[in-house]
Amino acid sequence: MNGLTAAWIAVAAAVVVIETVALLNTRRGDTLSEHVWAWLGVRRPQDGRRPVVISQDDGGPALVVPPLKVTPRWTLRLARTVVLCGGVWLIAHFLTGGWL
Repeated sequence: MNGLTAAWIAVAAAVVVIETVALLNTRRGDTLSEHVWAWLGVRRPQDGRRPVVISQDDGGPALVVPPLKVTPRWTLRLARTVVLCGGVWLIAHFLTGGWL
């Protein structure tokens, strides 16, 4: 085993250990997924952003007001695009044996 193989194994082991510790302590914002979501501006709807249902007094159908949507800034869109393109390239790279 050469030094680079050992280094990649160490990196993978470190990720497994860090992610396992983060999953076991159940705090918010500690797993890799939660960090990536924060970096890319992905948020679950909060209580104030849930759809508001307004019922009518006459028993008619309820009126649903959708939550407000915030348009991400161009830097956030660029970051999301880079992550998406990088992931697509990496999958294609692995599946084609390095041809891409």
